[in-house]
Formats: sequence, C-alpha cells, structure tokens
Amino acid sequence: KKNLQSFCTSNFDVLKIIMVFSKLNNFPILIESTSNQVNQHGGYTGLTPLKFSKKIFNLSSSLKLDKKKILLGGDHLGPLPWKNLNIKKALSNARVLVKNCLEANYKKIHIDTAIICKGENRISRDDIVSRCGSILSKIKKRKLNNIFIVVGTEVPFAGGGQDSKIIPTK
Repeated sequence: KKNLQSFCTSNFDVLKIIMVFSKLNNFPILIESTSNQVNQHGGYTGLTPLKFSKKIFNLSSSLKLDKKKILLGGDHLGPLPWKNLNIKKALSNARVLVKNCLEANYKKIHIDTAIICKGENRISRDDIVSRCGSILSKIKKRKLNNIFIVVGTEVPFAGGGQDSKIIPTK
C-alpha cells in the first residue's frame, strides 16, 4: 500500500526540495495550488494554472524527476479569491479557474463554495451544493476522465477568520 504525499505550496525553493526528496525516495507527489495562489488573473504568485504547470514540469525536468511522478491539484477552487464580488461574478470566475486547471492537466480538483460573497450575510448548505453544481455543470464530461474531484468543505473555511461549527456532510 502506497501513500500519495500532498504539498500545497507555490514556493519554488520548497518545491525543489520536495521534488529532490521524491526522486531520492521514488515516490509520487501531489502538488497543489490554491485559488488565491494561482488563478486566471495570476493570483498572488503571478501565475496562471498553465504557467504554474509549466514551471513545475520545467523544474522536475531540470532535476531529472520523472514527470509521471507528479500530479497537480487545485485546492479550494471556488469564489474565495473573488469574495469581494457578488456571487454570480465570483462563480463565473471560479468556473473559468476550474476550466483553466483542467486545461493545465491538473488531476485533482477541490471545489469549495462555502464562501460568503459581497452582499451576502450567510449561506446555507443548499447554496453550497447549488454553487458546486453550477461550477461542475459547465465542465465537459470528457474533461473529467481520470480526474479526482473533491467537493465541499470538511475543513475550516479557506482563508480562516470565520467562526463556524464544522458539521461533516453525509
């Protein structure tokens, strides 16, 4: 039984160390970027999903790490980076981000829509489910072949700062 190590960082010094360790120990790695780090507008790293992907695989090539050992993932993809916008525009941006991640060969997509956006006081579980459906409905089924989809919020809110009782869904 093998485990898949997952790392969520956009720091390329750290990523280089992770890749060297992966190569030395011959194990695969999942490198994830959050919607704040990497998005179609560049996120706080200045990288789009495609640029992030290319940079990851260029680094792995320079280290002679088999690119088959690397999976890319998008973490907390949803309205988070655009929570200052109304939900319609935030979800539109989230759909574009998921599409861009799939086009950049991300293999794990975590959709998290439990974010309060401009003009909202609260969101319900039904809102969260509806928003996930809104994002997924725009993705062509064939693009989801061999993709791992994680939907929901089973952890504290992305970005922190909101007190909420965590109640796992069934």
